[in-house]
Amino acid sequence: MTPLATPEDVQGEPVRCRPRYLHLFAHGAVDGVLLDDGEGGCGWKLPYPLLAEMVRATPGLRCVLLSACDSAYAASATGSGEPYLIAMRGRVSVDAAIAFASGFYEALAAREDTPIEAAFAQGLIRLKLIAPLDAGVPLLATGWRG
Repeated sequence: MTPLATPEDVQGEPVRCRPRYLHLFAHGAVDGVLLDDGEGGCGWKLPYPLLAEMVRATPGLRCVLLSACDSAYAASATGSGEPYLIAMRGRVSVDAAIAFASGFYEALAAREDTPIEAAFAQGLIRLKLIAPLDAGVPLLATGWRG
């Protein structure tokens, strides 16, 4: 986990760690996610096509979770199977993003072979309990290639 991410961190961590899940908790835009580098400025933008290129270059990645407003724009090119993309349609509050992620990851932690669809459903259930007005915000796309 890298709490503040430089471009080098975002490129290098998947190479070093070979994650099964990639979670970016950031601000979103129509064309990418805005990441905080901890330098006191506005951070930097990771365009969705470049993120998709990173995903394609990371073997074994099961799912990308974008906890960022308007990140559903990243789902423009999907197919079937893995990796999955979970993104947000429109605005999402911090509390709602945390509630969804908590339910999603708890389901995955319960069993290693938990299907992404089932974990997504558990995330939605948690979200409906904590922030029901945001229940329609998360989007699940399969076979994401950007």
